[in-house]
Amino acid sequence: MRPTAYSILVDTAREKQGYMTLRRLDNQAYMDIPTNLSAEVSSWAQDVLPDSETMTIEEIIDAVGYHFQNNFSYHLAMQYNVKEPLSSFMENKHGHCTLFASVTTLLFRNLGIPAMMVSGYYCSELHPYTGMWVVRERDAHAWCEVWDAENECWILVETTPPSGRPDTFGHPGKLRMYLETAGFFWHRFINILQEANPLIYLADSFESVFSFFKQTSILVPTILIAVSSLLIILGLKIFNARKLEDQKHQSAVLRKKLARTMEHLGRTVAPRHLYRNSNEPWASWWERVKESISPERSKEFEYLLNEYQKIRYMEPFDLTRANDWLKTCRQLKSEGIFRKCYKSPKIFSFFINRQKRSKF
Repeated sequence: MRPTAYSILVDTAREKQGYMTLRRLDNQAYMDIPTNLSAEVSSWAQDVLPDSETMTIEEIIDAVGYHFQNNFSYHLAMQYNVKEPLSSFMENKHGHCTLFASVTTLLFRNLGIPAMMVSGYYCSELHPYTGMWVVRERDAHAWCEVWDAENECWILVETTPPSGRPDTFGHPGKLRMYLETAGFFWHRFINILQEANPLIYLADSFESVFSFFKQTSILVPTILIAVSSLLIILGLKIFNARKLEDQKHQSAVLRKKLARTMEHLGRTVAPRHLYRNSNEPWASWWERVKESISPERSKEFEYLLNEYQKIRYMEPFDLTRANDWLKTCRQLKSEGIFRKCYKSPKIFSFFINRQKRSKF
């Protein structure tokens, strides 16, 4: 998408009045409360604003903002397997800006004050080199607006804690600012070539570029720093890519080693007629053979089996944990703990006892 600069004419009378007027026919649209939340919203309002009947709208706004900003925390993680997100939010006391704005809107509606939740972008960053206001994806935000009937205007109500407001985020680094500036001038130059007299705007562009480098010290050091930074970033990416490739190779080798070792352990603890089939899940096999394993070794083997399945199928693969598991198996093997630890079937026991009696 090509960035475009806009000129905006503001109607000062409308600016003083607010974003838009509230028509009588639209009143109900800003007073609706979902039926399934009606009782809960009344309870929340009583907890947050027990004395709302004697308070002005400004006092109510201050009280609601104070309650949420001092008793709740900002948390961006999504909620899963939750029947009603707003109820969960009020119970756990943490959530993202949309939850703060939604509950705030319902609280005001419960008090008979028209309110709406607004979502958009929080524009607070003025680019230091282009002089343009910048809106980034991270600036997406939600807030509440309530209708002040006395002054006939909408009032913004911000209940999200400061940690969740875009204006508290740190500004991008210098390198990104430089790259954005270069991109801005390039797109501006292309737009000029397509839409206007190129010679006039070319002169303006050179003047802007010169002013930019004048603000950011000397031209040559700036270019050297930018090139050096790009080379460092490229080198780090190559290094990390190779490191990741090595880790993937080690993980693949260790996974095969884990599988071989587990298969060997299974054949050690179980008699031949109970060996695991190649396509049989370990859990099913263990349910089939664990009664034939001696009790003193059954728990130890079951622990090793559970650890094996966690390590082999977990993401990301834990190299240290896998090596520790293999080391434990080698130690147990050297001590002969799992050697012939299964119970002999009755038919074999009968045969052995018969052999012993025949000797006498």
